Amino acid sequence: MCEWGFTALEAHRIEWWAMVGSTASRALAEKLGFTLEGTLRNRSLVNGRPHDWWVGGLLKP
Repeated sequence: MCEWGFTALEAHRIEWWAMVGSTASRALAEKLGFTLEGTLRNRSLVNGRPHDWWVGGLLKP
């Protein structure tokens, strides 16, 4: 999917976001070469409670 984004869409960067604690998602993103770039504090509300999100990026090779 990332390769398609870089070639067909000519994207120069692809982002990955996941709710903090989603360790399986983070592990897969890192395995695919994404770099964790930061944490978005209180990015969303789930059941009325604020939750943080991780954000990462993958640059075109």
